[in-house]
Amino acid sequence: MGVTDFPAANFTVNANFRGNTMTAEAQASIDGSDAPSMAAETQALREAYAALNRNDVSGFVESFDPEIERIEPDDFPGGGTYHGIDAVKAHVAKGRSTWAEGSCEPERFLIAGNKIVVFLVIRVRLKDRSEFLDGSVADVYAFRNGKAIQFRTFANEQQALEYVGMDASEAIWSRETVKS
Repeated sequence: MGVTDFPAANFTVNANFRGNTMTAEAQASIDGSDAPSMAAETQALREAYAALNRNDVSGFVESFDPEIERIEPDDFPGGGTYHGIDAVKAHVAKGRSTWAEGSCEPERFLIAGNKIVVFLVIRVRLKDRSEFLDGSVADVYAFRNGKAIQFRTFANEQQALEYVGMDASEAIWSRETVKS
C-alpha cells in the first residue's frame, strides 16, 4: 500500500462505508454494460489487504501480474510510479515497514468494468510516533485474466470515481442499495 506518513488533510474517516460491494449486475444496471463478474478478483483483494495487515507483503501481491504498474500520488511519501512485481513488492514492503501497528481496512468495493475501486479506512501508528494516523484513501485496481495489472491510489473518493468514469450520484446509489 505504501502507507507511511500522509498529509493530515488526506485523512477523514467516513462511517458510511460498511464493506459493501457493487456487483457486476448492479454495475450493468447503472451503465447498461455487460460488466464481467469480478467476484474472484474482489475476494483476492480482500485477502490481499488481510495479508498486508499481518505484514505479509508476498501475500499482498499474490494476485498481481508480474508486470504490475503501481501509481501512488506524488505528494504521498514514496509517491511515484513503480513497474514490475519486484519494484512494487519493495515499495509496499518499505511503506509497511514503517508501521508499529495498524491496518488498511477495505470498507467498500465498487466494480467498474475491469476495475475495482477499494475504499479504505486507514488506522496506523508509525514506529516513530505515539499517536495513530486515521484516514481514508481509494485504491483502484485494473484486472486482466484474473491478475491486477495496475494498482493506483487516490487521496479521495471523488478522484477515484472520476478515474473509473463514475460520478458521485452513482456511488451514493451503490452505497445505499448494494450489500455484500
